[in-house]
This record gives sequence, structure tokens and C-alpha cells, in this order.
Amino acid sequence: MIDSLFIINQTGDIFMEKHWKSVVHRSVCDYFLEAQHRNHVSATLPSGQLSNVPWRRTGVKYNNNEAYFDVIEEIDAIIDKSGSVVSAEIQGYIDCCIKLSGMPDLSLSFVNPRLFDDVSFHPCVRFRRWESERVLSFVPPDGNFRLMSYHIGAQNMVSIPIYIRHHISFKEVGAGKIEIQIGPKQTMGKL
Repeated sequence: MIDSLFIINQTGDIFMEKHWKSVVHRSVCDYFLEAQHRNHVSATLPSGQLSNVPWRRTGVKYNNNEAYFDVIEEIDAIIDKSGSVVSAEIQGYIDCCIKLSGMPDLSLSFVNPRLFDDVSFHPCVRFRRWESERVLSFVPPDGNFRLMSYHIGAQNMVSIPIYIRHHISFKEVGAGKIEIQIGPKQTMGKL
């Protein structure tokens, strides 16, 4: 613990001596902490560490450029006996794996972004563009990260993308049977 405090204090002194920005991204701190464990600190930062895009290194190159977006949604719903949705809320996340060369500038749009009640974004998202156009515009970090999390409340009455059918039967005292059938619906999010 004392070693860690010493390293943090020493790193702070380096920043003050070099007159570097006082607000520093975690990747810069990680760079210095790694260097401390190797018992040397470079006199200069690696290129691009104090840029306007501190979450992305400069000069990134890949043989195959890839971008994967995983949309993960947790549905909390009440469905009546006829299969109609009484109430439904959705908590969603967009997780990314980005392996793109250079400094990519990406945009992601949604069919109906006004359904999102409560959103939180990775620092790479340009919030002003989201506020004005409801478009996610961003320069992504390299690797895995959570781009966005959101909530869709019950007041929006979104059609859930699955159907649920059930059958409950009782045969004798203490015995019964519950059958639940679940499958995909082809509604594309419309009621």
C-alpha cells in the first residue's frame, strides 16, 4: 500500500515538473505506473497521449479492420394469459470490440431513439450530437468497451421481440403441470 502511494505521489510530481495537463486519462497513468515497475520513467509521453482523444492511441494499424457491436437487452415484462404485454421495461447495453486502423470516426443511428429514457455513454461519444440529432457519433477506443447503456420504460409500451405461450393444468391435489413456450416474433420492435 505504501509503495502504491509513493508511486502515485512520484507520478504526480512528474506531471507537475513537466507542466503537463492536470486532467489526465487513465491510459496515461497506466503508462507511468508500468514504467515505475520497470524502475525507469521516460522523459516524454508516447505520441498522442495528451491529445483531444486520450482514450485512443495514435498510429494503430490492423491487417483486418473489424468492428463488432453487441446489443444486450434485459427484458422485465408482465404478460397476461392471452400473451399480450401488460407492462415491459428494457435495460440495454451496447458493448463494442473495435479493431480499426488509424483514427476512425463512427456514427450509429437508431430507428426510434426517442424511446430511450435514461442513457449513459462512454466518454468517446459526442454528447452534443446525441442531444441535437439523436445519433451516436464517436471516435472509439481500441479494443473492448461499453459504448452505451440505456433504459426503456414501461410508459413507452414497446413490443417485446419474443412471444410467450403458457399452459397450466392441475391433475390432482398437489400435482400439476406448467408448460411455457418461448420463440422470436417478427415485429421489428413495432406494436
